Amino acid sequence: MSAGRLLAALRRVGREFNLEFEYKKPAQLGRRISNDLDVIRDAGFDIDRQRNAHTKNFECRIVKTANL
Repeated sequence: MSAGRLLAALRRVGREFNLEFEYKKPAQLGRRISNDLDVIRDAGFDIDRQRNAHTKNFECRIVKTANL
C-alpha cells in the first residue's frame, strides 16, 4: 500500500472516531514511518525494505508477525 492510500485510510478512520490526524501529506507519513522502523519492529511487525531501482525510493512491506 502506498503512503497516500494509507494516509487516506487513516484519515477516514480518524473522522469516524473523531480523532485528529496530524499528517496532511503522504510524504510526511512516509518519512515518519521510515524514521520509526525500529519502533514498528519492536511492536511485533516484520519489515521487508527494498529500494526501487527506477525511483531510488524505498518500498517497505510491513506484516504483523504471528504470535506463537
